[in-house]
Amino acid sequence: MAILPTPTLSLISTFDPSKNNNIYFSYNGNQIKKKRIVIIDNKTFKTILDNTQLGMKLCYDLPANTIKTGQYTAQIQVFDFDGNSSELSQPVLFYCYSTPSVSFSNFTDKINKSSINLSLSYTQAENDSVKEFAFYLYDLQKKIVTKSNNFYSLNDSSYTFLGLKNLTTYYVQCKGTSLHNMDFDTGLCEINVNYIVQPNNMLLRLSNNKCEGYIQVDCNIIDVGYIIEGGKPDFKNGEVILDNKKVTYISGFDFSDNFSMFIKARKIPLDTTFFGYTTSSGNVELSIKKIALNYYCVLRADSVIGSYYRYVKLPNIMIIDENSNQIIDENSNVISSQVTIDDINNYIIVFEVKRKNNLYNLKAYYEDNGYIEIK
Repeated sequence: MAILPTPTLSLISTFDPSKNNNIYFSYNGNQIKKKRIVIIDNKTFKTILDNTQLGMKLCYDLPANTIKTGQYTAQIQVFDFDGNSSELSQPVLFYCYSTPSVSFSNFTDKINKSSINLSLSYTQAENDSVKEFAFYLYDLQKKIVTKSNNFYSLNDSSYTFLGLKNLTTYYVQCKGTSLHNMDFDTGLCEINVNYIVQPNNMLLRLSNNKCEGYIQVDCNIIDVGYIIEGGKPDFKNGEVILDNKKVTYISGFDFSDNFSMFIKARKIPLDTTFFGYTTSSGNVELSIKKIALNYYCVLRADSVIGSYYRYVKLPNIMIIDENSNQIIDENSNVISSQVTIDDINNYIIVFEVKRKNNLYNLKAYYEDNGYIEIK
């Protein structure tokens, strides 16, 4: 009988023996009919499993509860349809550990403030210690909002998520691995945020701290700090008018929630940020780019998963006659003029930026509705 090529066992990751597991190997030779596995206890050197499975897959299916937790070596042998066999492979060392049990300490799903403090409770039957873990916050659609930095010790196993929005549902989770690479996960835990918000029109709030002997006065007026470059801007009709000037807000001005913003601009340079601001998630910038024959306004926004972009094409300019009637062609199509760099310089373009649930929407249109009169 011929001797088949010796198979090679793949690296066996640490696994929980109470669950089904697959042990893979590689082999170059005749098609196999069956495979034999030999597992030896590394402490007692006793063979605890010597079993043969039918099948051509280069994988041995180890049923749950076949072995117990511990340290082992495994070898594999293959047989073909002619009764030929290989030698046993080189042994591969592997570990079996119970899945860690994790949960949040003192967890409640009713949150009456804008923050939540999470602490990890971790136990493992064989005292397999923690390697690393992190806390995650998701929105109602279970899309990630933010995450903590990695933690490496249970001595420092708590984290606080700040800035939770009122009347909002979130999910929190902690995931990590043990020292022997056993994954653990609390699963997604739902929290519902509902706290009292003081009315915006309440300018002053008094609190009587009788035990300390004083009255605390809180004011709802926000002091906005800013730095001006290029001369003082004009503030008119709720608008900040900048003509080759720059205003940088340094305090009291926040874009962390939903909002709508309108930017009016002309003489906009290409491929240069002409407007930008910073949120708790990062920077947001507007610029004008020419792609092929068209001009686009590009919004770039930072987020916890990287930068993403919104493109909106600058609309064509409609042509009207001296009686303010739109000019049409012989097929009743409205005649328009493709936007040019001169139009960008001469006509005021309104850029409408809206943010809702951390997503941005961008529109662009002309302040005078984009009409050019032909005389």
